[in-house]
Amino acid sequence: MRALADRLMELLDDPAARRRMGEAGREIVTGHDTHRTLAAFEAFPLPAAGHPAATTPPPSHCGDGKRAR
Repeated sequence: MRALADRLMELLDDPAARRRMGEAGREIVTGHDTHRTLAAFEAFPLPAAGHPAATTPPPSHCGDGKRAR
């Protein structure tokens, strides 16, 4: 717990590090696609179990698959 507190104090004193972390976080979030991630997660064990990968499209209530901005 002390290491976390120390690191947070370092971040309070380092605006450039906070900015880099924020930019990296935004890059991760904007590159994320829930439907692609879920499909990859669901398809992962199927070939190993001798089943073909799932190709079911997302449900219609999930929108058009585009990310909100």
